[in-house]
Amino acid sequence: MVDRNHRPRSSRSREVPEEWEGHWVTVEHLVSTNQGALGVGGTLGMLEMVDEKGVVLMPGGVEQEELQFFPWNSVIRIRMSAASSA
Repeated sequence: MVDRNHRPRSSRSREVPEEWEGHWVTVEHLVSTNQGALGVGGTLGMLEMVDEKGVVLMPGGVEQEELQFFPWNSVIRIRMSAASSA
C-alpha cells in the first residue's frame, strides 16, 4: 500500500477529493494508437495516490496487478466509478 501520510499536495492534486483514495475511479487519459496518433483511453481501478506529479491506480483493484502511474499531462479527467457503490 502507498504511504499517504508523507506526500506533498499541490493545487492540482487537490482537484481530486482526498476521500476518493481507496475507491474505484476511472481515469480518462491520452494514449498512443498503433498509427502513432493520440487517442483517449479509460482505465478503471482503485485510486491509490494523487500528488503534484499525477495519479496512481491499482488496475482492477487487484493487488497482484502492477500499479499504474498517469502523469497529469496525460490525464483528461478522473471520475468516481459506479463500481465504488458495488
